[in-house]
Amino acid sequence: MSGISEDSVKILRAGEPARGISPPAAGKYDATLMRRPLLALLAALVLAALLPGLASAAKKPQPRLQGLWNVTLTTTATDVAGVTPGRTSDTSFLFTPLCRRGACDVRVKLDAGLGDSFLTFRLSRSGSSYTGRVTFPVDWLCAGGVVTDGGVFTVELELKVTRSATTGAKRLATQLRGTGAFDAEATPEALAAGSCAPSPDSQTQAFAVVAAPMPKLSGPRLEGTWHASGRVTSARNSELVLEPPGVELGRTWTLTPICARGPCDVLASVVPDEGLGLPLPTSLQYQGGGVYSGRASIVVDLLCGAGAVHPALVGIVEFTLTVTAQGGGLATGADIDAVIRADQTPELLDSGCGLGAIESISEYTALPLLEAIG
Repeated sequence: MSGISEDSVKILRAGEPARGISPPAAGKYDATLMRRPLLALLAALVLAALLPGLASAAKKPQPRLQGLWNVTLTTTATDVAGVTPGRTSDTSFLFTPLCRRGACDVRVKLDAGLGDSFLTFRLSRSGSSYTGRVTFPVDWLCAGGVVTDGGVFTVELELKVTRSATTGAKRLATQLRGTGAFDAEATPEALAAGSCAPSPDSQTQAFAVVAAPMPKLSGPRLEGTWHASGRVTSARNSELVLEPPGVELGRTWTLTPICARGPCDVLASVVPDEGLGLPLPTSLQYQGGGVYSGRASIVVDLLCGAGAVHPALVGIVEFTLTVTAQGGGLATGADIDAVIRADQTPELLDSGCGLGAIESISEYTALPLLEAIG
């Protein structure tokens, strides 16, 4: 078969032979149409070769840091009496982003162990890292008494997002690791007054940080001012305990949540009506099921021998608190177990005081203050 010759092709227009269109011209139009997909493909390949940054521009955004987090602090170095490297403590951080969406600077709220309120300061973001530092005056406990604003306290944090996850359209941080430090130093004015000797004129504690978002837990929320009635149930070395077994106790407690709603960690400021006289603000972690627990410690001068005080030889008083709250929504009542334990530092033991551990265990029933009065 010889095919169709070029002369046998006729192009008609309205039934009549078309004029001005030759077969070569028609062939040229067809070739142009066929070349267009090939040109588009070549252009795409050239753009991909010339603009390699297009792929990196489409990579995932930095994760957003927000909400309540469970935090474990592990001491790495310290000169604080009674605290050794490797000691761990559990606490919580609340991160509030300073933007409506995406990753940005945050405000962190935490318990720095400085009283009955939380500390809040800013962390600046760079990539997946967050850093911040805050300095403020504090009262300084000296051998001669408390010096108002006699110290300067500094808190530093360096945190890095090490894991993240996508939830819906959001990419959220799910793990943090980093370092931090607490540093306290007496002011020149306090040192010049001579009232801080022989107490240390500075204390530093460095720690490693590991954190994960706090799961949402149900249960009663603790907050407000409460009155607790109880008694000492047992004591070790009871002759040295200011509140011996059987003594009836009354306590006023101020409970400050770290979050705005629902059950979460609280700062419990315990103010005794009489007796021990040690208000020990304690950060209580919410465990679920209405149970809150935590501990706090303070360095104090201990009695030695026949009651003489050795100011340079101190002990560690640790306060452990467990609160079981009742009710739904806001808690309407609570049972409280408190343990106060005093241990000597190695220096005090070496001095030959030989006191041994002092321990006092007490139980309370607590009500919100308005209900207790009513």
